[in-house]
Amino acid sequence: MPIARGLWSAGRILVLLAALGVTFTASAVLGLRVALRSREVAVPDLIGQSVSAATGRLAAEGLTLRVDASRREHPTVAPDRIAAQDPVPGESTRRPRAVRVWLKTPARANLIPDLIGSTDRTARIRVDQAGLRLDPLSFVADDHPAGAVVAQWPPAGTPGEVVRLIVSTGPEAYPVLLPDLVGLDATRVTDALKAAGLRVSLTARRRAPGLPTGLIAVQVPAAGSPVGATDTITLEVYR
Repeated sequence: MPIARGLWSAGRILVLLAALGVTFTASAVLGLRVALRSREVAVPDLIGQSVSAATGRLAAEGLTLRVDASRREHPTVAPDRIAAQDPVPGESTRRPRAVRVWLKTPARANLIPDLIGSTDRTARIRVDQAGLRLDPLSFVADDHPAGAVVAQWPPAGTPGEVVRLIVSTGPEAYPVLLPDLVGLDATRVTDALKAAGLRVSLTARRRAPGLPTGLIAVQVPAAGSPVGATDTITLEVYR
């Protein structure tokens, strides 16, 4: 019958259209999955890298870098290097997602201690304890006792790595002319010379008959010689 044949034809067309729709939908879903999978990439390991190196590494994978303002600690990573990341290394993500990273906290600057007035030995110990390096010492004649630190650079309380110190050699001693000391009491002469900042060395000499003990028999340098703080005056004393 014409009507029945028309309905049959229409039904076949509807079934064909439905089949085409299902095929198209399946193809679209499959294509979308393939497209999404082609955008997926494993996140590289950025721990320990600098920001510039990590940026280049991510760019090669079609990803970007986002540095968090806060800092993280890490037992082995150097300061200002990447200490943590999200997503973690090896995790799959899609291009062009940004990888968030946290940098290691910066190194704490060592502060220079106040060393003025301390002895050079004490200053060496304190510089070492502060994790600093000491330059060779400089010396200058000064009213401070010999061995005392009279100047330093950098000043106390400022950050630094190397410390420079100037150490006193004691008051500057001007040369004096040594008087004739032979025949004088060795004890009194020694006390007077040491009070003047001079160095004295005593040696024993066999007493001559008729001379009392304790008197100076010989002096070196001889009378009239200039002597200073770095010179040693040797006195031979009758015993």
